[in-house]
Amino acid sequence: MMPMTGRHESPDDGTLELVRNLLHEALRVQRGGRVPTDAMRGSTRAVCACAHAHGVPVERVLVALKEEWRHAPETRDLRATEATSLLERIVTLCITEFYADTPPH
Repeated sequence: MMPMTGRHESPDDGTLELVRNLLHEALRVQRGGRVPTDAMRGSTRAVCACAHAHGVPVERVLVALKEEWRHAPETRDLRATEATSLLERIVTLCITEFYADTPPH
């Protein structure tokens, strides 16, 4: 199967940096005792807009997010249920925002 034109297998450096920022913002907000969904919406939109601009599929964004999650030392400070819940919220928000911002073909 031929790769799709304009789509990249891996997120570019800008998208990866925005993914890291989103993750760290979510962890900071979570530590502050707030529900991070609303606080993360702007960062999530930035990640998705960058991914769209560089032809990165949402699946690759989520893989990058989960890799960063595994390497972030702050995630180890969360209880297992907190960590799972927070990661699920971030993933859901990314998927929602990615498809909300899908440019017309």
